[in-house]
Order: sequence, then C-alpha cells, then structure tokens
Amino acid sequence: MLYFCLNKTVERRVRAFVVTTVVCAFFSGAAVAATPEQSPASTEAPATALESDADSGGIAPAESSVTRKGPVQDKKGNNGGQGAINAENPLENGGLVITEQPAFTAEELAEFREGGFVDGWRIVYKNQIDSAFQGISPAVANDKIDTIIQSYSSAPLSDDELKALKPLGQYLNLLFPELDISETPLLTQYQSDRLFNLAFYIQSVPRQADVAPALLSNAEKTLATIRRKIRRYFIQDGICDVAVTFTASHEPDAILAITVSALEQQRAADCINRPDIVEFEGETLWVNRIELLGAQNLGAISVSQKDIQNIIRRERREKTGYLANGIEGFSAAELVDLSDYISDVYYASKGGILTEAELKHMSRRVMRLRRGRGITFEELEEIADSLKTYYRARGLILANVYVPQQEFQYARGELYLAIQPGILGSVEVRGLENLHYDERAIVRAFDPYIGHNVSDNITDAYFLINSLPGLSIQSGLFEPGKNPGETKLVLDVTERQFRFSLNTDNYGTRQTGVNRYLITMDWLNPSGSGDLLSAGYLRTSSPSNSNLGFLNYQLPIFDAKTSFTMSFDTNIYESQRTISELSSQISALIEGQTYNFNTGFNRKVEANKDLNMSFAVLASYKKADTNTQILNNGQQVSIQKGIDETYGASVSWHTDFLVPQMRSVFAFDFAVNYGETDFALARRKDGGAVFYTGQALSNTLIPIAGIVKSKLTTRFRGTWTDKVLPSYDQFSLGGPFGVRAFSSSAFVGDAGAFGAIEWTVDIMGAMPWRGVVAEHTLDIGPFYEEGYSTLYALTADGIDDWANFAGYGFSVRYEWNRDFVIDTSVSWPTKARISTGSTTDLENDGLGQQFLFSLRYIFD
Repeated sequence: MLYFCLNKTVERRVRAFVVTTVVCAFFSGAAVAATPEQSPASTEAPATALESDADSGGIAPAESSVTRKGPVQDKKGNNGGQGAINAENPLENGGLVITEQPAFTAEELAEFREGGFVDGWRIVYKNQIDSAFQGISPAVANDKIDTIIQSYSSAPLSDDELKALKPLGQYLNLLFPELDISETPLLTQYQSDRLFNLAFYIQSVPRQADVAPALLSNAEKTLATIRRKIRRYFIQDGICDVAVTFTASHEPDAILAITVSALEQQRAADCINRPDIVEFEGETLWVNRIELLGAQNLGAISVSQKDIQNIIRRERREKTGYLANGIEGFSAAELVDLSDYISDVYYASKGGILTEAELKHMSRRVMRLRRGRGITFEELEEIADSLKTYYRARGLILANVYVPQQEFQYARGELYLAIQPGILGSVEVRGLENLHYDERAIVRAFDPYIGHNVSDNITDAYFLINSLPGLSIQSGLFEPGKNPGETKLVLDVTERQFRFSLNTDNYGTRQTGVNRYLITMDWLNPSGSGDLLSAGYLRTSSPSNSNLGFLNYQLPIFDAKTSFTMSFDTNIYESQRTISELSSQISALIEGQTYNFNTGFNRKVEANKDLNMSFAVLASYKKADTNTQILNNGQQVSIQKGIDETYGASVSWHTDFLVPQMRSVFAFDFAVNYGETDFALARRKDGGAVFYTGQALSNTLIPIAGIVKSKLTTRFRGTWTDKVLPSYDQFSLGGPFGVRAFSSSAFVGDAGAFGAIEWTVDIMGAMPWRGVVAEHTLDIGPFYEEGYSTLYALTADGIDDWANFAGYGFSVRYEWNRDFVIDTSVSWPTKARISTGSTTDLENDGLGQQFLFSLRYIFD
C-alpha cells in the first residue's frame, strides 16, 4: 500500500489532488505521515551512487537501491555502449542508455536546468561542454538544447485545466521581478501562501484529459530523437561529438535528467569537459518590459516606433524562451509541474508551515524556473545590438544602443536601454595649409548637419563638396567629439587649380566653317571661396569664317547650394552663298557679330548620387549686328544693315535621378523663356515672345550574358512658341544635336521636336583582356532619329514653312579615363519632307551620307 500511495502522490495529473490524498490516507495513514521524511523539501535525503552496466537489461523494481536499464536497440539493431559512435554516420548510430535511481536530492537537481515535460516526465538537463571554438559559449549551447527539448514538450490538458493555470502564470510574472538577482532569495510568507493557494486551485480542477504515465518505454523514442538532435548541433557547428546520457527517477516526482558531456576521445582544447560548469549560472534579469530611452528625439528619420517595439518584444521573447502560444509565456508542462511540486510541499509540510530548509528548497525551485526564463546581461546587450542594427540600416549610421546605468536589483521587471544617435559636433579639414580654399568654403556644406544626428544623408554634403571646383574628398573619418554623445568629422581633401581642354569637331556649317577648334581654360577657385572662372576660344575652318570667344564666372553665395552666375560670349562670322541663275552669278554675303550676356543665380534643391534637382533664374541681353550684301558676278548690287536686340529672362529646372530597379538614369530639363525683341526688319512680326524649351534623356543598362555591358539611350528635345524667334533662339532640326543625317543648316525653325533611340554595346567589356583595359570603353551601336520643325512666316499674311527629317546610322564612342573622348557617327537619311516639296537646298547642303566626329582631351 505504501508503494501504491507514493506513486499515486506523484501522479496527481491522473486525478484531483485532494481525492488522491484521501485515498492514500485511508490505506496507509502512517505511511502518509512519514512522507515529509522523503519530501522534495528535505535536504537530508541520501545521495545514491550511480553505476553503469551496459550489459544489464530490463527495468528493476522501484524498491531496488540501484536500477539500471540497458541499451535500447536502434533501428539498425545496434546496442553499443553509452556514447558509442558509428564512424560512418555518428548521428544515426549508438545505443540509448537510461539509468534509473530511486530519488534525486535537492543538491543534485540544483545542478540541472529545467527543460520541459515529455511523455509524463519532467525533463531537466545539464550541459558540461565548454568550447572555445568559434566563440561557442555554454549559454549559447544551453539555449539550443532548451529549444530542442521544448519542441517535444507536451502536457495534454482540458480547457478547464488550461484556464486554471493562467492565474499561476500571471502571478509568476509579478513575482519574478521582485526576486533578488544577486542571490537565491527566500520567499516571503505572503508569496509562499499565494503560491499554495494557486496550486490548490489548479489541483482542485477535475482532470478530464489523462496524461501519459511516466513510463520509460513511452519516452524512449522521443529521447532518442532529442539525443540525436543535440549531438547533431554540436557536430554540425564544428565543436565536437558529445555523449548524451539519461538518468530517471520517480522521486521527488517523475524526473528524467539529461547530461551532455564530451566523449573521452573528443576531449581537447576545443571541447573541454567541465562538470562544474553548471555551478555558475550567471545573474539573470526577469523582464516584463524594456523601454528605449531617447527614441523620441531622433529627428526626421524613417523609424517606426511600432517596429522598435516589435523588435524589443521579439528579442525579449526569444531570449527568455517566452512561449507565444503558451500560458502567460509559460508552457503548460512547466506550470503543471510547478503546481504539483508546490502541492506536494504544502501537504508534506503539514499545511504550509515550512522549515527553513523546506523554504530554501521551495525558493530555489521557483528561482530555477525564473532563471531559465530570465535574460543575462550579455543577452540584454544582444537586444541593444539588434536595435542598433535597425537604426543604422535606416540612416543613423553612428547610432549606438547601450545598457545605461540603472538599479537592476530593484528593476521590478522594467529595464531600460538608451540610444545615442551620434551628434555631429564639428567638422575639421586636415592639411588646410596646402589648400587654396578657405576652410569655411568647405565646411559650410555641413552646416545643416551640425548639432543634429549623423545619418546617411550626410553623404549629400560629400556630394556638394566634390562638386566644388577643383576639390575632391579623399576620406572622411568620424572621431570622438568634444562633448559626450558628439562626434567630429575629419576630412582629407585634395585640390587642383587649373584645368584645360582641347576640342575639335566637324559640327559647323558649310557657310560659317565645318571644322571647329576649341580651347578652354578653367581657373578653379581663384578667390578661395569655391568660385570658377572659365574662358574659351573657338575657330572654324573650311572656310575660316567664324571666331567665337566666351567668358563665364560662378561664385557660391549664401550657402553651398546657391551660386551667382554670369556669362558673356561673342561670335564674329561671315556666311556666303552663291546661287546660279541663268548666266549670272548672284551671291549673298552676310557678315555679322552676335553678343550674348546672361546673369542670374542657380540653386541646388537636391544634390546626391540618387537625385539631383536644381533651378536657375537668368536675365539676358542678346544682340545681332548684320550686314547683308547682294552681289552679281562679284559686283555689289545692294547692301542692307540691321540690328536684332532682345531683352529677356528665363526660368529653368533640371532633374536627374537613378532608378536602381530598372538600372536606369533619367534626366529632364525644362525652361520658360521670355524676350522683347526689336527686329532689324520692320516688316517682321515683332513684340514680346514667350517660348518653352525642354529635353529629356534616359540611359538604361542592359547586361548581355551577365558580362558585356550595353546601354539603351533615348533622347527628346523640343521648343514651342507661336512667335517668330531671332536666329540665336531658333530650333535646328539637323546637325549633331538633331537628326544627324542632315546638316545643322538644313532647316532652322521657330518651333520643333526631335526624338532619338540608340543602343550601344561596350566592346572593351567583351574582350578577354577587359580587366587590363578597365579604364577604356568602346561603345558601338545603331540609332534612329526623327524630327519636325515649323518656321513661321515673317509677315502676318505669309505662309509657314515646315520640315520632317528622319535618319538612321551607327555611332562609335571611345573613352579613356573620362579625360580623352572620341565620338563618331555615320548616318543616312530615310525621310526628307519639306513644305516647298523641293530638296534642292538640301542637296546643296550635301543630302546623303553624313559623317560626324568630335575629339576632346582634358588635362590638369
């Protein structure tokens, strides 16, 4: 009867606790009275020496002093000794050994960690492996082992039983924060009474679902799987193979202890067997809530507070083993096991009056559950690292999340993390004595960022600095600032003061000179404030009829994004055209000079590698002096002089941006122009004119076979107005910037539109030696172009002229290090429709195959 009652006492999951106690008292009152002598709260239970005998089999009677269970054969019939390894497949072979002993003492159980509830057995485990290999710590291994065991934990309970467990889970979440983290505390009278009452309530609920009896035969299959997965974890992570052994006992309840230790032949520097490793559990903190300090004052960054809370919640639950589908974060098995234990203690202690030893044991039992669900300081820092990664991925590139000083001992489940976003305190330029630049001209690009959190958009300031004439950032390093939480940016920059370029092309006209030669000089930063002075001279040949000079100046004002601009150019030209008319030779000789002056300002709205936006406001003065002579056989017949003058203004907008998903770059320009023109010929339409200009460009990369680079380019250019425009504002339908199959002078109108599509392939990239010629590109490909233009009549009753050109061709572009560029194209017309129906003028201009080339070399 005693044996029957003791087993009934520990199997209270089968029926209500009170009923079981009454049955035991009825059959053996004396035996029940003696139960406290062997209760779990007793610290005087003798430890039983363990022996291992791989040859013995079967399960000995419970009353035997030492019970052994021999190896259980696996699927292949292997029954090797404990820790046996099959060299070919160590994870599938080796026998499973379960050793039984009458009871676990409190001291023995204190060495184990709670694992869960499997097939009626309370699982505890002890990991003795200490590995320095790859930084694998015992804490990491324990988390993995705990996850493996928990995945097989089960406690089949009815809805009423699950509902009865909830108050216990709720109270544990309130109790655990109150327990001291530095030592094993003693429960107060109130705390122990509250636990007794909650356990009594759970035990009083009728059991409607039976729990599988704690039989080793029921657990063998699950234990074999757990053993295999634990060994696989250690082997696959490159640590070592391990021995996983099992010890079972029905006292103080059905406990199955798992021990993980290094095999004899595996014990080396990378896998040390330390039986005492479990003695140091480390301080753990019970966490109900983690608050991030400083998260509300981070400026305009794309951070969602909901995301932050989700990260904290996810990390907290992962670190503490919180079960989202459990009961208040605990597994049903854990709560049932604790409830059974507390009930046993209550009845064994004669109504909850605990001795000091019993109170210590009960407190340790509660703390063991708390410690398994708490987090260490290292894990708290891991949560901080996860938040740091989140913030840095969203732009706060110097953000640091850390554990601030706080009273952990009195935290009561509420812990704090703090974010230090990294405030830019100052900017320093190294090697300033070697620069012509004034330091203020450089660092003012960072003015919007001083005193604010450092985010990834600080690269916009880098972009601005690199756009300053002659300046280039070599490196930028962040160093500790003067004040706590501040950082200092240290820049290393280089400067060049002059840049020259030589250009030649055949973009001119037959009337003013086909071949053009241009030399330019840029004086970079002449005043030290980031300004730019440019000058150039252009000369034509074949014939030598044109000379052009220009001067441009640009000066930053107010800030790094705004600049004042001024430009002037003048062109002296001569154009002669001879027309055969019967036997006479009639020539028109036009001589003249144009002047063009512009001044205004330019403002960069956005300036970075992904998006650039800017606008400009300009005032202009344009003048054209012309002298036209009509000659007959070289003799002057008539002469006419005149001046066209325009006072105007324009507002323009530029945008270019990158679309990584399409591997494309798009650029758009739009301008509104207004001018008051005084024409030389009074019979022309005069007065104010408004005209709109726009152009668009797109480049899309199209890789071929993943190696060869190709590019699809589309271009659009257009002008619209309903007024007659002066010659310097008119739209040229042909030429290098129009339909290349026609010359620039083939048709010039007041309004027009032009479109082109071109596909080029980088031939250099397809060559086997592409790695050697990385600085060289050779793009070859076909293109098609078409345009339409209208030339308004000079008089109100006149008839407008129009033209529609189209052509195709091939282009070849060679580039070396962006300093030396050769552009060539050959094209043929496919459409030459004009309003007069005659192509005589076009044929005189060389209607047919057109060849264009340009060469540019830049040196500094």
